[in-house]
Amino acid sequence: SALGSGAVDRMVKPRTLAQQMEQDLEKAFMDTVTGHAVTASFQPSGQIAYYIDGILNSTPNDVQAMADFSVAPWTFTCRQSTVKVARKGDTIVVNETQYIITGVDHDGTGMTTLALSLDSHG
Repeated sequence: SALGSGAVDRMVKPRTLAQQMEQDLEKAFMDTVTGHAVTASFQPSGQIAYYIDGILNSTPNDVQAMADFSVAPWTFTCRQSTVKVARKGDTIVVNETQYIITGVDHDGTGMTTLALSLDSHG
């Protein structure tokens, strides 16, 4: 077929350096194979559970003891798009341990941090 006839191929815009760095950083942390992320089962109240990837962190005991009551013993950081419906009381299972979500922080950058507890009292 002659050039210019038929479907026009879309031009793919090259990524900017900032976009490439953001993608590299996200992969370094959020990839379950090469990064620090783990796969968890997220159970929104009244809905079907589904898998999400994120980073599970624990707050050191000495920080918990010195800090305000609101410091969560565990946090799970993931892409906001995977937990848009997350609310206090929902559950997440990581490495066969069930946690209760006690707080949700959508940070404005596309990431969300879930405050977790082993019991419903925080």
